[in-house]
Amino acid sequence: MRQLNGAAQRAAAAFTAHRGLLIIASDFDGVLAPLVDDPAASRVLPRSARALAALGGADPKRVRLALVSGRRLADLAALASPPPGTLLYGTHGAESGVIEEDGTVSAVTSALTDQQLATLEELRTHAGKISQSARGAWLENKSTSVVLHTRLAGESAGLLRGQTRVCHVRPRRC
Repeated sequence: MRQLNGAAQRAAAAFTAHRGLLIIASDFDGVLAPLVDDPAASRVLPRSARALAALGGADPKRVRLALVSGRRLADLAALASPPPGTLLYGTHGAESGVIEEDGTVSAVTSALTDQQLATLEELRTHAGKISQSARGAWLENKSTSVVLHTRLAGESAGLLRGQTRVCHVRPRRC
């Protein structure tokens, strides 16, 4: 076993002495799985999967595992394959749930008001028009948001980002 430095030794000692509930939360993309151009192609790293399994085996009265992501809850659960008892927060917290013993997800989605739904639809329309102006840009519609992905848009990505910022600040002028 590798020797821990002083700070890691103190953290390990504090964890061992801790008597309350410890929640260990992690993002998925860029932490448990590498960032990739195609979000559907993302997979949890083997090392991350082993860590999730180990944390899932801890006493739930002492340790709870939580995954947080901008992804939809169902996509997060399918890609991460977290152990039962794991708390999930998808769509940047608009969706929440827990992995049940049988592997299913018990989920709750935030409800939008009629005004929020109208604004969201306006944003979707505007973002759709913007995405058509740059090859490689694409839309991801979620229950409470729309995401304009520009990672593959090349040189025109900067212009696209500027247009979407105005849309979010003043949606009625989109």
